[in-house]
Formats: sequence, structure tokens, C-alpha cells
Amino acid sequence: MFITLRHQITKKEIIALLLVGLFVLSLPGWIDPYIQNVFIMIFIYGALGSAWNLIGGYGGQTSLGHAAFFGIGAYAPAILVVKFGLSPWLGLFVGIICSVILSLAIGAICFRLRGHYFAIATMILLEVTRLLCLRERWLTGGGVGLSIPYKGNSLYWFQFDAKGAYFYASLVILLLVLFVNYKVSVSKIGYLLKAIGQNEDAAEVIGVDSANVKRNILVLSAALTSVCGTFWVQYMYFIDPDMAFSGAFSIEIALVAIIGGMGTVFGPLFGALLLRPMVEITSSLLGDSFAGVHLILYSVILLLVVIFRPSGIFSYLSDWYKKFKLKNV
Repeated sequence: MFITLRHQITKKEIIALLLVGLFVLSLPGWIDPYIQNVFIMIFIYGALGSAWNLIGGYGGQTSLGHAAFFGIGAYAPAILVVKFGLSPWLGLFVGIICSVILSLAIGAICFRLRGHYFAIATMILLEVTRLLCLRERWLTGGGVGLSIPYKGNSLYWFQFDAKGAYFYASLVILLLVLFVNYKVSVSKIGYLLKAIGQNEDAAEVIGVDSANVKRNILVLSAALTSVCGTFWVQYMYFIDPDMAFSGAFSIEIALVAIIGGMGTVFGPLFGALLLRPMVEITSSLLGDSFAGVHLILYSVILLLVVIFRPSGIFSYLSDWYKKFKLKNV
């Protein structure tokens, strides 16, 4: 189940990766803004799924409230821009710090316990943060939310007239999270996480401090999720509690990794490549009156994956590629 990049990369594979990279980088120059938006959503959902994958995939700790860290990352820059006129770059770091503190608190409470306590606690955390945002209207705008004022085409305000700038920014975030996933997968903490995820009791018998390992990886996962939240609010120019702290959104984040392939570097990205275009297609065909129909399709795909490929679609693609290489040796 746990697939890493430790196999020997050939010259042909390096050339193919470079060509794919150049192709992706060239996309904003010739595709229309709508298709750019689809790619931006794929990149951000891929990054969110990969951030969730650190704790949910490698560590086997199911988080059903990861949107809490996303919401904090979104609201921090929004509040600083709207209420205090400060740069969203400062809000980025404030959101990361708040998410890290919250993750340390939830980890200290839950990771000493076994079973489904962590999943339940993250659901409670998500609802508590949503209710707080609804209540503190003077700061968060309550149910109305916050709209980011347009400051002009400016890197300082992280606002751009061209959608291509957001395309490249979301791509950088995705590559950052994928790189972190790769480094974790081949590091000591990655092996400890895999051991904990497979058999926590056995891991502790050989001296693994499972609570500390899970706490550390949750901090990293929360920080990366918060970064995605900051990008989201700067891209959408708006945030409200029902979107930022949505239970359905939390489940979507998890499904991207589960369907794509938990415990793998590229699994969540492939999950996003499959699921996000589906949302756009159903939205364009059925309209806003069927806005939630994609969740039904997600459920069908999840059932098919669980039945036919429990390790996710990336493992299927990986196995196919290995067989293809053997045939062409």
C-alpha cells in the first residue's frame, strides 16, 4: 500500500517528467480562464488531500474535521486585510501559527487514547470553530462572511488580474506539499508512522512513542492545510463559516486521498485529477440546483474503489506501469 519514489528513475522517465512539467507550465498561455480555474481547483484539492494524507494515510489517523485548519488559514488573512488593512502574507503566518497551536492541543488530548476518539474530536473541533465564527460577528462577519476588497494587481496584497498567476501559485503549493509527503515517506518519522498505522501496539512494544509521532505529523499536516486556506480566500475574495468549516468539505478532502491512494506520494493528486473535473462537469450539466450531486458520485466511486482497489487508483496505475516497463525491458 505504501508506495514511494525509491525505484531507479531512468533517463526516459526523467525526459518524460520534464516534458510533462513544461507542458503544465505552458498551460496558462493557451487555455481559457475557465479551464485554468479547473486546474487551480485540482492543484488545491490535490494539496489538501496530500496534507490530509500525512496524518490520515501514513499515520492511519482518520481526520473528519481537517477543514478546521483550512478555515483558520482562510479567516486569518481575511480578518487582517478587512479589519486591519494588513497584508495577507502576515495572515498566512498567523493562520499557520493558530493551526499549529490548535493541532497541538487536539493531539495532546486525543493521541493518548485509542480507537475513533481522534476522528470524533476533529468533527467536534470543526463544529466548534464554525459556531465561534458565526457568533463573533464583529470579527468574522458571522454568517454573512468576509469579502476581500480589491487592492489592485499586487504581490503584496496577493491579488492578480491574470488567472495565470493563481495557476502558478497553486502549482507551487501543490509541489511543496508533494515534496513534504515524499520527504516524510522516506524519512524515519515516515517509517514510524507506517508502523503505527499498521499496528500501533506492536510499534510501541519496540519503543515507538506513538503519541509524539502522531502529534508531530498532525502539526505539519495542519500547517500545510492552513496554507491552502490562505490561498483559497485570496483567490475567491470571500469566505464564510459554512464554506470554511463545512463537514462535507472535510469529507471531500479525505476522499481525495482515500480514492487516490492513502499512504502514497501521488495518490491524492490522482484523486483530485479524477474527482475535481467531475464536479465541474456535473455543475455545468445539471446547474446549481444539483450542486451536491457530486457527493453522490464520490460515494459511488468510493464504493467501487473499496470493492475493487482498496489501496486506491494510484496503486492500480503504479502496478500497470511496472508491468509496462517489464514488457519493454
